[in-house]
Amino acid sequence: MTVNGGTTVSAVNPMNGEMFRIVTKKNLVNTPDRFWTNTWEVIANDEVGSGDLQEAAMAIANFELAMLLPTGRLSEVIISTWVPNDASTQGGAEFVTVPVSEVGLLNKGDGEPLSLRNVLKLRKMTYSGRNGRLALRHALKEGNVTAPAGKAILSDPSEIEEALDAAFLQFLTPYVGVNAGDSPIQIGLINAYGAWRPMISLQLGGVGEYKTTRTKKTSVTP
Repeated sequence: MTVNGGTTVSAVNPMNGEMFRIVTKKNLVNTPDRFWTNTWEVIANDEVGSGDLQEAAMAIANFELAMLLPTGRLSEVIISTWVPNDASTQGGAEFVTVPVSEVGLLNKGDGEPLSLRNVLKLRKMTYSGRNGRLALRHALKEGNVTAPAGKAILSDPSEIEEALDAAFLQFLTPYVGVNAGDSPIQIGLINAYGAWRPMISLQLGGVGEYKTTRTKKTSVTP
């Protein structure tokens, strides 16, 4: 673990009510200098300890590994205090980087992996208000997708949903919905003004396409 900002930073010693951004950084195994990221938001509850935030971050990393093809690698996780209107990877001057360097475990479907422009869309469901979104790159193969009317859809949604449900149950259940009331860390959504809404589930949203691609040494979350 690398700490930028000293051992007193919130990402090392979180306090009740503090909100954090957790960013997972991934790349293709054969092109490590081209990477992409996904962003999650969490809040610290009562009785939060120094290791709870990192434990939650690794649970998120393990979930994403379960939804990543073996030709992709999750290289590191970055934990930082949530900063309003800050879309940078670190989210501020003080952050913690946890190396992971593990390849993906998802092996559903036949054929070659789809382009990084093709994403598996997930919906972060909440009790009220607008739901969030999560776009997972390098989660789909040619056999997972069909386009009967010119628009890409999942050829067998149940196959992907089975993998999604298993990964969610194994790694994220303690941090969402009613279970999160007993957890020191809770996953949710933060709006631009800092208002917090807990996440209650992840739902399959289908296939999406992003026309922009990753460039070297940069990382932009879709």
